Amino acid sequence: MISANGAAPLRVLASLVMLAALAACTTPATVPPPAISFKEKPPIRLDVASVNIVPEYVPPRRDPNIEHAMPLSPQTGVERWVEDRLLGEGSSGAANLIIRRASVVEQALPRTGGVRGIVEVEQSERYTAQLEVEVTVEKGSQSGRAEASVVRSTTVAENATLEQREATWTQLVNDLMKDFDATLEREMRKNLPRFVIGGPGS
Repeated sequence: MISANGAAPLRVLASLVMLAALAACTTPATVPPPAISFKEKPPIRLDVASVNIVPEYVPPRRDPNIEHAMPLSPQTGVERWVEDRLLGEGSSGAANLIIRRASVVEQALPRTGGVRGIVEVEQSERYTAQLEVEVTVEKGSQSGRAEASVVRSTTVAENATLEQREATWTQLVNDLMKDFDATLEREMRKNLPRFVIGGPGS
């Protein structure tokens, strides 16, 4: 027989287990991010005959890097950006977009112990995306360069499904690319004025 004093702790424990089970089953709705595109923005027109991508960054393909496993990697984002936004309209010369870094790193976050750690759904991993790109232009005796470096991070809950994690990763890269788009265009117009045809929005 269980005494009155012993029943209360058991009821509390049962309640905590039930709450933990409910928390484990509660996951945010997955809303797939839209496909990344920059076609709605006017192209950056360059006075060169060709625009080339030089992917110098080689993914390590091991922890803590995860960019090789993502549906949309930063490098793919850069390739789409070049396709949508850079346009060579000159008769000679070349612009090279060199990808120095295009990484996404996973970091485990500290977890809360005790009863609170059982009941609460916590953020379990942080993902940090970093993109470093250099644009060099060579046209006859003239040359120039511009650089962009951007960083974004986000976290995911411990009960996130793989589908939800992938959606979070894609949104992370989308946000990273928005920063990259604004930063690199600004730097190109500032440091490569002799090669950029027209002003913003032209």
